Amino acid sequence: MKSISTWLMIWIGGSIIRPINSTILSALGIEYYASDTDGIGGLAKKYVDDFVVHEITPWKEVVRPGMSFNPPKHGGLYSVFVLEKRALDTFGAMRILARQLKVPLSHFGAAGLKDAYGHTFQLISIWNVDEKQVKSLNLQRLKLYYLGRQTRPLKIGFLWGNQFNVWIRDCPYPEETVTERIHKIMEELSAIGGFFNYFDLQRFGTGRPISHLVGKYLLLKEYELATRIYLGIPSPVEPKRIQDARKDFYEGNMSHEELLKFMPGTNRVEISLLRQLSKAPRNFLGAWQYVGKEAVEFLIGVFQSYLFNRILSEMARIHGATIFQKIPYLPIPGYGLKLERLPEEAKEITIKVLESENISIDDFYHEHKIFRRKGTMRFALAKIHDFSLLEAKPTPENCTDVLLSFSLKRGIYAVGLLREFIKRDFPIKFFYNEQKRLSYEELVKITYDALKMANHLKDRKK
Repeated sequence: MKSISTWLMIWIGGSIIRPINSTILSALGIEYYASDTDGIGGLAKKYVDDFVVHEITPWKEVVRPGMSFNPPKHGGLYSVFVLEKRALDTFGAMRILARQLKVPLSHFGAAGLKDAYGHTFQLISIWNVDEKQVKSLNLQRLKLYYLGRQTRPLKIGFLWGNQFNVWIRDCPYPEETVTERIHKIMEELSAIGGFFNYFDLQRFGTGRPISHLVGKYLLLKEYELATRIYLGIPSPVEPKRIQDARKDFYEGNMSHEELLKFMPGTNRVEISLLRQLSKAPRNFLGAWQYVGKEAVEFLIGVFQSYLFNRILSEMARIHGATIFQKIPYLPIPGYGLKLERLPEEAKEITIKVLESENISIDDFYHEHKIFRRKGTMRFALAKIHDFSLLEAKPTPENCTDVLLSFSLKRGIYAVGLLREFIKRDFPIKFFYNEQKRLSYEELVKITYDALKMANHLKDRKK
């Protein structure tokens, strides 16, 4: 029998909604599981090869070496390759290739961006590079397989989705219990049409999930507050001297010029901000305008993702998961969004969430064009395709390891589905970037610390 102290069940409209009970995820709007059955425990991504991802092309072909290649027009200056990589993110792999080929990053194109801590297969294009040049490279942790040439570069979004093969390790239950729970969770998710389509932690910044706060205050014209949060909150993957410098700046004990000396060349946005503020220390608006449209759009876009998460959680809490069979789409607030055209339930909750954040739809049509962001709609539920439990086996420690296979459309976070099975706020053993591998425990602490610092700075300004 489940204890009320363990988790609280909310029964609304015939649906049981199970809270995730995570202070960190709740701060990002991620509050509920879509399934009720107890999880299998364990963690994914214990090893790099536990998380294998293959892109799926728009014509539904799984990306792998030796795949067929049928571009709209053969020939052209863009060579297309299958990029196989391990423990590298997509940009990290491209930087390695760019250095060895002696070409700029701008010559590369990709259909999607893949996590670092995994074994992934994806398509990339390189301008004016042939198969012979690539064969001569000395590559580690990545391989390139030549497919052919086409007349256009690959662009982000040119894929149907991704196929995942994921090992969940060290589940503290017998094999029979683990497989039974997986099948029951899938039955529950299939009955409502999928799992909650949250924007997950990766969208907000692993270990430093502050992008949504920066985007919010840029929209509200609180340019100084946005700047101090962005520059002053340290990231645990940075060297300690940079973390200490950020903290000194956060506390008001370091100038823009001094902080600039600590910033590595890869921190392009911080460097641009600090250079401008060194020339005009109080012109925070001008500094963000100088940074440019791409960075600003990303930050405000993350805030829109946060609003979507909150709307989704409120809809589930008040109306239950079955409401999404009636209302399959929910708004991502932005200018041009017609609230009056939304179903009444979604309209009421969207207004409530916006008011709680002191934001209106009009705020997204900012007086300065660089800060404007359109609204759109997103599926409330993420549909699971081609699900299969491939293997379950006992371990010497009397646990169970299980291998799952499934496909998701682009823009959907696999970690959300893994969370449903594992029933843990962060169902991944390690988060990873090029500098450092973060354990689950480290991630929880640093994420909480970053959010706490950002909110403290906001409250102190008031």
